[in-house]
Amino acid sequence: RHSPSLWPISTRHIMVELTPGRRNGGLAAAAPIISRLPTTCDSDWIDTITTSYCLSILYKAPPETTAVQTGVRNMSAISNCAACGREGGDLKICAGCNDVKYCSRECQFSHWPVHKNACKKRAAELLDERLFKDPPPRDECPICQLLLPIEGPQTSYQSCCGKIVCFRCTHAANLKMPTKVAQLGRLQISVSPPCPFCRARAPSSIKEMNERIAKRMALDDANAYCQIAGDYSLGDSGKPLDYGRAFELYTRAAALGSPDAHYELGNMYRSGKGRDINVKKAKHHYQLGAIGGSVPARSNLAVIEAQQGKAKRAMKHFKITARNGFGKGIEGLRVGYSQGLGLVTKEELDEALLAYKAAVDEMKSEERDIAAKYLAGGGR
Repeated sequence: RHSPSLWPISTRHIMVELTPGRRNGGLAAAAPIISRLPTTCDSDWIDTITTSYCLSILYKAPPETTAVQTGVRNMSAISNCAACGREGGDLKICAGCNDVKYCSRECQFSHWPVHKNACKKRAAELLDERLFKDPPPRDECPICQLLLPIEGPQTSYQSCCGKIVCFRCTHAANLKMPTKVAQLGRLQISVSPPCPFCRARAPSSIKEMNERIAKRMALDDANAYCQIAGDYSLGDSGKPLDYGRAFELYTRAAALGSPDAHYELGNMYRSGKGRDINVKKAKHHYQLGAIGGSVPARSNLAVIEAQQGKAKRAMKHFKITARNGFGKGIEGLRVGYSQGLGLVTKEELDEALLAYKAAVDEMKSEERDIAAKYLAGGGR
């Protein structure tokens, strides 16, 4: 629809669209256009020619040239709609591959048969780039500034300030100011120690605690949504057992950016609690959780990958979880090594064990060990 001089040759993607109803001549009309292609467009590089309603010429880079080197990823250089060739205006980038732009929904829809395969391939590449790069740094306890523990219930959410504190610091605060019983007339009132971080008075009842969390939710605190969602999924803290409500709250927390919420949503789809079992959706949420830094989400994703016959991808996930001090990552790598299929070499396993030990040491302290023994003894 445009002169070849206007085509974005630098992107190495040329499309000529000839609609018989609007352009007379069919392939005959295309001949002079094809003849005016750049001389560098060797005939061996022409991929496909479709003659039904459009003629699409896919101008590829030589095999040794990478996708990034072709310039396709430089979206600022693309100023034409991939379907109709219209220049400028409010062009929208394809959300799947981020490689092409469209001027309208209609153009995007009409171009989909041509673009589909390349879009899906590039979308998978983009997902893997995000999935297997180093995850964001994990959160630290705001008091002792050690990395928050991953395994087991070793943290607590503070309804007053919204901080997540490790049980070592909570236990230390309880030792300094243990729970007291005050006599008020004929009543005995239990007085709990204040928040270990902000020193706010402890809530006097479950109702007050829930009111505090509701205030945190009004501030779009994703962890507050996760806390209440967990109460509904367990029927705890005065909440009825309601998986539907838990799902709604986890969904809101995920929208606010919580990787832990994606982990819980994945668990619900995987186990069938409150949802029909859907492994595809569970995997999707585990992927988003892993990208956001949830180590348990990545571990569950590795298990699904292995179950789907993608053992090499599973081992890559286990390596990342092991580097973050997650025991199940080491277990998965040991299984991969023991199978003797070359999935994990002895050197890779030894390297993962060293990284695992270093990560565990970053989370350890003498005070945390004491608190762990206290918890293991049922608070005695």
